Amino acid sequence: GYFNFKFKEEREILANIPAIKGKETKFKLERFEQVQANAIVMSGYALIKNMNPDNTMTILCFKDEQGNAANYFICQKYARPDITQANSADNTNYNMCGFHTFFNPKEVKPGKYLLEIIITDSNYKVEINTGQMLNMQ
Repeated sequence: GYFNFKFKEEREILANIPAIKGKETKFKLERFEQVQANAIVMSGYALIKNMNPDNTMTILCFKDEQGNAANYFICQKYARPDITQANSADNTNYNMCGFHTFFNPKEVKPGKYLLEIIITDSNYKVEINTGQMLNMQ
């Protein structure tokens, strides 16, 4: 047998998910560190206000100087009860808003990149411009 569909790269899949504007978000990149010669770790938290993050995925995107997506890093979630506690007035469980990922810096072309955080439930996405410029060598 064969599949009657074509596999697509993450870039195409993410480009086809509609972006929602105007959602209030909070985020913090808490760690960007080279831990070995071939591993950089990024971690922090990202959330959409009043939305439980259990059914969402966090993706970090490096955008080149022209604003084009150059690399995507799909993150693993981890528990951040401190964020739920800090936002207790929302009455929303943000426990799973923590994210972390690692990558080999040799997989990224040298240059300057803007870090963007994408939160998606695969029906829509929210893009967060962090304002963080990363210089990859």
